[in-house]
Amino acid sequence: MEKRVVFPLTLMIALLIALEIWSVSFNSGAWWDEAVYLGLGRGIMEGRYSMGESGPIESFRPPLYPFAISAVSWSIEYSRMISVIFSAISILAVYLFVKENFGKKAALVASLLLATNAVFLFFSSKVLSESLFIFLSSLALLFFSRWKKTGKYRFILFSGILSGMCFITRYFATILIVSVMFYLAFLVAKAGKKKRRILASACIYLLSFSAVLIPWFGIGAAYYGSPLGSYFYNIEVYSYSDPLSMADLSWANPFPYFLEFFQLSSLLIAIGLAIFSFRRKWNESGLFLVIIAAFSFAFFIALPHKELRYLLSFSPAFMAIAGYGAACLFEMKRPIRLGAVIIILLAASSGIFYGINMSWNDRYAASGLIQACGYLKEITAENETIMSSSYPYVYYFSGRRAITISAGGEEMLKTVREGGIRYILFYRFEPGNPGYAEKYLAESTDFEKTKLFYQWGDSEAVIIYKYKG
Repeated sequence: MEKRVVFPLTLMIALLIALEIWSVSFNSGAWWDEAVYLGLGRGIMEGRYSMGESGPIESFRPPLYPFAISAVSWSIEYSRMISVIFSAISILAVYLFVKENFGKKAALVASLLLATNAVFLFFSSKVLSESLFIFLSSLALLFFSRWKKTGKYRFILFSGILSGMCFITRYFATILIVSVMFYLAFLVAKAGKKKRRILASACIYLLSFSAVLIPWFGIGAAYYGSPLGSYFYNIEVYSYSDPLSMADLSWANPFPYFLEFFQLSSLLIAIGLAIFSFRRKWNESGLFLVIIAAFSFAFFIALPHKELRYLLSFSPAFMAIAGYGAACLFEMKRPIRLGAVIIILLAASSGIFYGINMSWNDRYAASGLIQACGYLKEITAENETIMSSSYPYVYYFSGRRAITISAGGEEMLKTVREGGIRYILFYRFEPGNPGYAEKYLAESTDFEKTKLFYQWGDSEAVIIYKYKG
């Protein structure tokens, strides 16, 4: 790597690490999924892939990320630093992948746009699997790009292995696999004498991908009854949505999410796509990236439940297109080159600003709930069961078993009595709470409030009830 490239890359990575260490230092809260991954990591260290000892609790989650943090899963701060490290090396991986396809200028722009993206900065310091996925998927795309250039089987082998690792990190890797196979089918259709070689490469890719999944097949068979049980159970869990009104199709509109995620980078993405489209001869690297972007965009449209971080998984492909668009602008007249530089600098500076703002505003996420779990840890026995819909927090932060609030009023009381449950942890901002629960607990003479915890302006955001029986 040339010296003039090493400095800006080092500066990007150093800036990211500094911002994320600062973010970790003031974050006293935790997201639901952070508690899940931490609990699964601790479960791995105790010899099981589950948050609890009583069966498969969140065991449908892809296992690679919990395994990666398992050694430090006792500490949320250390686990967050593991994510920061993955995010930092992702910048280098994206640079190498984009450089392989479009050259150094495009690669530097793509790396800068990713490193300063507000959503990337926000999630880089969380115990979530996106950072590992971006790193692995960028390497998978790098080796696939090298196979396209050289035709050497070892590169498609490495790409298949890394794609398998992506899949057992996030099931969104399904889009990567489908994109690769679609592109290989395109190459076979247009190939002449090289058709057999491409088919052989496709077989190597699928076999190496499948080989990585063997331990995951075992988890699915053990916990969910079939090798693909984890995958199908995950689809069942995340395919929920409210009843959709055909008069209101705002749920299907991905553009507000897309613009919020990419902000000014979306302009460079549009320019890159336009240049791909209007050139007489398609660049095959550009075609492959457009395929990935198209499939991921279509998948995002189809999702009934959308979150900004779902776009994060495939941001390298979009940033590569943006980098390509910027590199093309750099080859044009001086005013256009200057305009491209201004767009890039504004995108980077605004991304840093909004990323810091997002992290600061989120610093107390569920902090009251964490405090409540700490309180329960002090007043309950190790083998005790707590009733709460916020069960990942109970399992991880209190070290106690949990049962969700699910039945009606009298059924809840029956469950409490038969299960020997003394305490109920009720979190007012928990979307999984049944609608009746808050009113029933407040009015019931069988339960009394023993402790209140503050969260987001509400002095009774977290309530611990004690059963009087």
